[in-house]
Amino acid sequence: VMDMDGGEGTGIMLVSPLATMLELMLGAPVTAMLRGGHWCVSIGEDGRYQTRGWISDSVPEASLNLVGAAPLQAGSLTLAHPDALVTSVASFDPQELLELLVQASPDVDEGTLEELHQGMESSFGFRIDRDLIEPLGGSISYSLPKLRSLLSAPNLMAVASLKDREAFVRGMDGLMAMMTQVAGEADGQRTEYRGATIYTWSLDAFMGGGTGMQSIPLPIDPSSFTRPTVTVMEDRVLISTLPSHAKREVRRVAKLIDAGDGAELHAGLSARGVPAGTTMVSYAEWPVFIGNLYTQLRALAPMIGNLAGGGADLPVPFKLKSLPEMELLTR
Repeated sequence: VMDMDGGEGTGIMLVSPLATMLELMLGAPVTAMLRGGHWCVSIGEDGRYQTRGWISDSVPEASLNLVGAAPLQAGSLTLAHPDALVTSVASFDPQELLELLVQASPDVDEGTLEELHQGMESSFGFRIDRDLIEPLGGSISYSLPKLRSLLSAPNLMAVASLKDREAFVRGMDGLMAMMTQVAGEADGQRTEYRGATIYTWSLDAFMGGGTGMQSIPLPIDPSSFTRPTVTVMEDRVLISTLPSHAKREVRRVAKLIDAGDGAELHAGLSARGVPAGTTMVSYAEWPVFIGNLYTQLRALAPMIGNLAGGGADLPVPFKLKSLPEMELLTR
């Protein structure tokens, strides 16, 4: 049982979206630290824990209202990838996201912001508030499935439910046109795949095009490792690290819709159901996830040594050839 004041000691963190992401990823302990109030965490024989609590009457910061401030919506567990080693599903308030963006720009008043929106609409046919934020639904999730290979970006996925696909596609089309103008070249790609609209960029597009990462000599092409991808499906928006990951998820969601009530859900989230009033449900096999990552990095250790110059010792407090087995790290 935890009785936390939660006010002054974490005041600086409360104004940052980082607080929300920490809570979404780490769950109950961070919830108690950030929100204050009174909490009881029970741990079952199978290692599952359940958190119950209440918060004082003080008004939470916007960054805390953004995620987990309302009960989960029906069907929200379908957002989580069933194979995820680490995942979380929480309620989500798009209006708070809009207010958070306004707070992040204290020098921009409402009049200036409206001028910016009108400029975007006249030049590119979209508004951030109307077409990219308001169409979002009331649920959000992230998933960390098992790593497939260190030679490509990990399958990291963030998903938000969607209530107005047409508006969101209009917003994404406008955003792509605006980014193309800023980058000075057509660095983005829009494709259709099984009823979903997939937007893909190279990392170059996010670093200023020809004035950004292209001017930095790298041993590999970043685009061969990851291509940030936004996929707009009928009822959800997916952010992933590669278009191949997005296409697999489109196929999975299509099977999920066909299965209806018999659809496969993440076993760790749904095994015992979700009690009424729950605002966030999470699952984590951190030892397995970290162990998988370590195993792949350990296999690459000889290559790292060669890159350092013919197997020369790197300035690290251990020898790359004598790294311990995974079990020693994760035990």
